[in-house]
Formats: sequence, structure tokens, C-alpha cells
Amino acid sequence: MEIGRVYEAPDGRRRLLVDRLWPRGLRRDDPRIDQWLPAVAPSTELRRWYGHRPELFDEFVRRYETELATADGAAALERLGALAAEFPSILVTATHDPSLSHAAVLARLLDDGGPRRVGLATGAELAVHEHGDDDGEPVLLLHAWGETHRVFDRLVPLLPRSLRLVVPDQRGVGDSTKPAGGYTLADAAADVVALLDALGLEQCWLAGTSSGGYVAQQVAMDHPGRVRGLVLIGTPGDLRRPLPAAFAGLLASLPDPLTRADADALIGAIPLHTRVPAAFLDDQLAAALTIPGRVWRAVADGLVGAVPPIRRGPIAVPTLILWGTEEDVLPAGQGRELAAAIEGSRLVTYEGTGHLVLWERPERVAADLAAFVAGVRR
Repeated sequence: MEIGRVYEAPDGRRRLLVDRLWPRGLRRDDPRIDQWLPAVAPSTELRRWYGHRPELFDEFVRRYETELATADGAAALERLGALAAEFPSILVTATHDPSLSHAAVLARLLDDGGPRRVGLATGAELAVHEHGDDDGEPVLLLHAWGETHRVFDRLVPLLPRSLRLVVPDQRGVGDSTKPAGGYTLADAAADVVALLDALGLEQCWLAGTSSGGYVAQQVAMDHPGRVRGLVLIGTPGDLRRPLPAAFAGLLASLPDPLTRADADALIGAIPLHTRVPAAFLDDQLAAALTIPGRVWRAVADGLVGAVPPIRRGPIAVPTLILWGTEEDVLPAGQGRELAAAIEGSRLVTYEGTGHLVLWERPERVAADLAAFVAGVRR
């Protein structure tokens, strides 16, 4: 997707104005503008903070992508993408240097495109989102049980563009296929390895949140040569214990498809210790509705019934463990036990943070993950 200044002459392409303010000196019927999309522009506050100062551009990109990850931002970006796909188009702005403007960010996001469907040797077909540099350090982000790739919406914009981020919907959720079986921990790990094969990745970093980190441990145990390192975010070390009776009863009664009330009850069962944007919570609720009740139950059974990876043998890859001091879902000591079981790992605790570390502290997770990957590579 190309970008240009709104004041340039038309060249036959659809000209999409992506500024929040109408350009000075142009009439509303000026032929240099085919459609005006102010909703996709940065907020007034962000635009004023940036002031088009080149030294702030990288931080501006991170903040702007965070705005675009909200429900309203994502809807505006989706509309822009639909318009750009209908007819050869160019994004135009009144900014003096478009390469240092929000138009450049939008063009890159449109070029990244939506998810691609990747067929795996395991028989599953996953919807996979990719971000960043195709030649960068590959980092595969693994969501937890009951989540989809949307849980990383606030994290992805905060990570360096130099990384190659691979963000799948795992089997049974989101836009991926939902087969009748294949929901054990071993199945999930096999899907990860098959995805690496399908993408031509010999090795990658695995970053998993909650039970996504359990899957990452399983991969590191079974295929250590495929894993450069682990980032375990609020991740269990041992799930071999019965679910709380109230939660087990809720799971047993889940219908197909889920109702909004069912999804709200499941998500609301885990408390939050810091304020999380309402739009993000709405997105997680919508994501939960893509998961059939049978998949909620099958994945839970697979996790609880599996032998914990750290009980099967040593995990011998560089590992960073991020843990909340107010953990209220897993036994409080599991973070330390996990660190003790993985030789050479580093445990970082976040004060005032519960089990949903990624939901509550995406900025800290992004900084710690990026620093860890960069530090191990040196």
C-alpha cells in the first residue's frame, strides 16, 4: 500500500484521506480526495504529543498501534482495508513527511494483512496472524485455554517491529478449525511443531500466557532443538488438581453455542487486580464466544489430565518466567517451583498483579520479553 501527500495530483487510484482534520486550502469536493476516513487517524491527544518529531516516531508507532487495537480502532482499520481492497488505492495525508506519519503505519498494517489459514500435518488448519519483520527473530505467541489470538492485541503493538511475531488461533478456537478431537496437551504441542514446519521455521521463541505457557513447556520438552527460549507469562507448572466445584459445574453445563452470559461468567471467574480497558474486555468476551462448549471442556480435560512437562524431565532452554504477586488461580508457590525446575531460568514478579499477567501488565510484559530475547541473542 502506497502513501502520499493529499496535495499531489490524482493518478487514477482511489485516494483515501486518513487525517483527522480536513486539509487546509482544499474544498470538500476537491478531486484529490475520494473518501475521508477520520476515525482511523490518531487521537488528538496522541497527535499533539507526537508533533511529528522524528525522534518520537518509534514511540508514536507503539502508541498509535495500541489505539488501533481497541474495538473502535480495529473497526476503523477494517473499514479502511475493505475500501483499499475494492480498487487500487493510495493513502493520503496533509502531513509534510508521510513516511513519518500515521499513514505509513496504516500502510504497513494493511500490507501485513489479515490471518492466513495454514494447514498442518496434524490435520488441523489454523488461522495465523503475522506481524513485524519477515527476517526478524521469530516469536510464536500462544494464548491460553478459553482465549484466542485477540488476547495479544495490546501486546503486539508494544513489541519491536524487528521481531517476527506469529500469533495463531489454536485448534478449536477463533477462526481455526474445530475438529471433534485432538485437545490433549500433546496434541497442542504437536500442532505448534507442525506450524513451525509449515512456516519453514527451524527454531523460534515461544511465549505463552497461562496454559499457553504449559503448551510451550511441552514443546520444549519434546522438541528442544526447535525452541530458542521460553517466556512463560502467569504459567502453571502443574495442573494435576481438580477444578473448583463451581467452575467445573459451569463447564459441564455449557451449551453449544455459548451465550454471552455463559462467556461472561467464564471470563468473570478470574479476578483482575488492575484496571483493564473496557474495549479489551469486550474483545475477549467476543473471542470466547467463538469457542464451542465441547472445546472448553475438552481442552480443560486435556490440561488437567496431562503429566506436567517439568515432571517428565529437564527443560534445557533459556527461560523467563513472569509471575504476579497476587496470583489467585494457581498455587502461589508454582512460580518459584517452575523456576527451580528449569535450570538457569529467571523469575520476575509483578507487584499487585493477579493470574492474568498479560491482561493487566502488557507494557511490562512487552519490555521484559523484548529485553530477554535481545539479551539471550547477544
